[in-house]
Amino acid sequence: MKGKNTKSAGAAPPWHPDFRDVQALPDVKVIRTSFFINGIPLLLLMVGLVLLISLEFRRYSLNGEIRALEARIEENQAANSAVLALQGRFAREERTLREAIEFREESFALSKFLYALGQVLPDEIRIISLRYLDLTERGQAVGKQMQINGSLAGSPEEATALFSSFLRLLEEHPVLSDGATEFVPGSLVPTPERDLMAFSMRIHYKKEQSGERNGR
Repeated sequence: MKGKNTKSAGAAPPWHPDFRDVQALPDVKVIRTSFFINGIPLLLLMVGLVLLISLEFRRYSLNGEIRALEARIEENQAANSAVLALQGRFAREERTLREAIEFREESFALSKFLYALGQVLPDEIRIISLRYLDLTERGQAVGKQMQINGSLAGSPEEATALFSSFLRLLEEHPVLSDGATEFVPGSLVPTPERDLMAFSMRIHYKKEQSGERNGR
């Protein structure tokens, strides 16, 4: 007998019918790992891009806020400059007014002093200069002082006695000693002129409130 021909003309049909619905079956294909390997860098790149965009937007917003604050600072600086200039003007006007008030009060007190001094000044005494200055201690004003410079006629002995008498006269006079705390005798020296002695003295006054001496 001849052997069977193993080659068939066509593919053999399955031994049982195929009832599968291929379209309805899930896709169970194997996902290659190369997809994940390529996808992770792409994901990181996208995250970095989002962060960069967010930072750039934040920087732009901050720049806008900075520009707005700088504009506001410039406006406030102009207003502050005007206020400071006005304040400086008020300070100068206040200082001028205060000096004028003090000058008026001191002038009034000095006028009374000079009038009283002229009434009791002995004929042998001549006043050369009067200086009304601040009395300072350790750089701070603690009162006022009257510096008196003049000359006395007579011999040294007579001039010494006359100077002591004049100092006592000032201490006892109600107007000349008003507010005085100390009478300080100064120098008593001969002058080139014969029978004439130059003297100096100071009267210290306590620090008073404005207008206190005027009310006396």
